[in-house]
Amino acid sequence: MARIPTVVSMDATPLNFDSIGSPYDHTPSSFKLLESIKNTITRRTFNSAARLVTWCDWAKDSLVADYGIDAGKVEVIPPGVDVDKWKSAHEVEAKLPVRLLFVGGDFRRKGGETVLDAFCKSLANECELDIITREQVNTRGMPGVRVHHGLGPNAPELMDLYARADIFVFPTQADVLPLAIMEAMASGLPVITTEVGGLREQVEDGVTGFVVPLSDANALATATLRLVRDPALRKVMSLAARRAAEEKYNAALNYQRLLDVCKQSVDRA
Repeated sequence: MARIPTVVSMDATPLNFDSIGSPYDHTPSSFKLLESIKNTITRRTFNSAARLVTWCDWAKDSLVADYGIDAGKVEVIPPGVDVDKWKSAHEVEAKLPVRLLFVGGDFRRKGGETVLDAFCKSLANECELDIITREQVNTRGMPGVRVHHGLGPNAPELMDLYARADIFVFPTQADVLPLAIMEAMASGLPVITTEVGGLREQVEDGVTGFVVPLSDANALATATLRLVRDPALRKVMSLAARRAAEEKYNAALNYQRLLDVCKQSVDRA
C-alpha cells in the first residue's frame, strides 16, 4: 500500500460489526490485548490507504471517531441496483388483501420471526405475505403466507414478487445497508424496517417508509396497517421510495463514482 495507490471499500468497520454482531453469532474477543492489537493493525491499514470508501455515514463516522481517520479521506458511496431493470409498473390500489413481501436468506437475523408474529396477531385478515428465504419456515395454520426458496439474485421470479408486492417488511436484527431494501425502493415499495446499522439513512421514517423498534411485532403491525388502510399514503411513499433509489442507489451512478475515486487516487500518486 506504500507503493501502490490503494482504495479500501467497506460496508462497515470492524468496530461497527462488533456493535451489531450478536445476531451474526459474533462477539469480540475477551482478550483485550488481542483486540487492541487487531485495532492497531486495522488503523494502520486505513491510514495507509490512498482513499477509503464506505457504504454509509454510519461507517464513515466510525472511521473518523474510532480510527482517527481524516473525514476528507473518506467517500460515502453505497452499492446500487439497476434501477431500470427493477422499475415496476405496479399501481397502488385501494383493495384487499394487500401483499406484503419479506426477503431474507437468514430468516431469523433478518426478522422473519417478527414478521410472522405480526402477521398472525394483526395482519392476516387484511394482508397476504410472500417470504423469500433459504431456510425452512413453519407456516402451518397461516393461510395467505407463501414461502419461496431457491430464488437467486435478479431471478425473474424474484423480481416478479417485488413487482406484485405492495409493502416491503424487513424488521432485521442486524444489517448495514441491505441490497434487498434497495431493490424494494427501486420497485416503488414503501419499506418498514428497524434502526440498525445504516438503515436509518436508507429508509427515511415517514417519507419512504417507517422505522420501528427491534423485535417489536406490535409496532411492525401498527406501521404496516397504517399503510394498508391508507392507499394514498402508500402511493406517496411508493413514489418517494422510487425517487430515493434513483438518486442514492443507482448502480450506473454509484459505480462510476467508485471508479472516479480509484482514478483520482492514481492521478495523485
